Amino acid sequence: MLSTPDLQVKVTPTWWATSNTLTCSTTSCPLTGNPTYIWYKNGQIVTDNTSPYSVLPNDVDSYSCAVKGQDYLHSPAVGVQCQSCNRVTYTKRTICVLKGSTVDISCTYVGYYYTTSSFWFRSDKSTPEDLTTEPGYAGRVEYTGTYRGPFTLRITDLREEDSAEYRFTFKTDNFKWGHSFPGTTLTVTDLQVKVTPGTVTEGSWVILTCSTTCTLTDNPIPTYIWYKNGEYLFSDSSPQYQYSVSRGGSDSYSCALIRGHDKLSSSKVTVGTSSLSCLRVTYTSRSICSLIPSEDLPCTTIYSTDLQVKVTPDTKAGKKTLTCSTTCTLTDNPTYIWYRNGQSLPRSTSQQLAIWSSETESYSCAVKGHEDLRSPAVCVQGQNRWSVTYTKRRICVLKGSTVNISSSYTHPTCYIEQGSFWFTQKHPVDLRSYPEYAGRVEYNRNTENHHTMTITHLTENDSAEYKFRLITTYEGRFSGLPGVMLTVTGNTSPTVSCYCNRTSLIT
Repeated sequence: MLSTPDLQVKVTPTWWATSNTLTCSTTSCPLTGNPTYIWYKNGQIVTDNTSPYSVLPNDVDSYSCAVKGQDYLHSPAVGVQCQSCNRVTYTKRTICVLKGSTVDISCTYVGYYYTTSSFWFRSDKSTPEDLTTEPGYAGRVEYTGTYRGPFTLRITDLREEDSAEYRFTFKTDNFKWGHSFPGTTLTVTDLQVKVTPGTVTEGSWVILTCSTTCTLTDNPIPTYIWYKNGEYLFSDSSPQYQYSVSRGGSDSYSCALIRGHDKLSSSKVTVGTSSLSCLRVTYTSRSICSLIPSEDLPCTTIYSTDLQVKVTPDTKAGKKTLTCSTTCTLTDNPTYIWYRNGQSLPRSTSQQLAIWSSETESYSCAVKGHEDLRSPAVCVQGQNRWSVTYTKRRICVLKGSTVNISSSYTHPTCYIEQGSFWFTQKHPVDLRSYPEYAGRVEYNRNTENHHTMTITHLTENDSAEYKFRLITTYEGRFSGLPGVMLTVTGNTSPTVSCYCNRTSLIT
């Protein structure tokens, strides 16, 4: 387990009272190895060594320490003699904000003598310069606050080049706070839309994420706004938008974030089906309809399709015609396989099959060579619909709590339900078979065609997409895709813990 200790300065008087020993100690665990410490006196580096630091007993200065190489994790400054000794304490060590917004960087300071001047500066300047005098900050910088209270630097209309470490210094008649004491690191980021997966094909699910390069500070309840081709799409607390890509064409998407009274927007990203260009090519086929899209046919449009059985009644003959249909015409004149009640009919190889209208059996079809891609079975009589409907599509819960994930479902009436379970992996395996879920997962069937899964003692590792699987007679199997996205957060504050699309937060 990795533990991050906090540093603090301990003051120990020597028994002969001629000096005080300062020790840079940790609050939770001893540091590994033999680290080198950096010592600051009144904000200025004075030495680095591996041993404690000695000062005079009447010293009125303040001291702080840090581990070399990790200066930004310095301890709070402490006075050897009194609480009124000179010191500076920063409210935040790191801040992440959006380009174009406004940020407040603050600290508290104490001076032993009357303060004559104070200002903020960038640590990357060779000589500390008051930000209010720098041309790049003209009209964008303001100081507010008083002595002993939060002294705040406000920067408006933030730019990416404003990313830097900002430090505070002050002067008295006979004292000056040092310039090497680490301050607050500001990162200015931009909103951008990330597309997953990187390659998009027709019918595939695409996830758009409104992202930043760092986690935004002081934005507990963000509202994201999505735009499609410049037109408003929807607004939500989730940074993600998921949709299925349709054939042909492309669309542009952008997102914006509401922060206070400001609306900060990303640049547009265009999402469309993949296209390839060739310098010289002879086309075997200009388009191909396939059950499995191939990646070895450049410059050929490939349309993937699913099989389904369509039932057409013929009332005069007292029969019904079953057609193994696709959304496009399959290439290369395939051979079809028909199944009745899950068993193949060896003499039926055409795309259509004629049956008597009075039959009560179930039928499905496949293409020879792709028997694993069989169509859903249909009943000639009665309800033919397979479906899974989830009560909530996204759920956000706190670590250690309990969650209920529910679904309702239907299946063809000529099928008899034999079982059901929930799964998370690509290949359906009952969650209850995994050791990490042992004793924490319970299934409940409250009413007919309604199923609830309960998971207790939630951990952050339980965050996943949960899908319901139905099993019936005649080898009937159906999964509700996509499933329910569960996010488990360890944050104890509901206002900042989850950013889930149309989320239900359960505490």
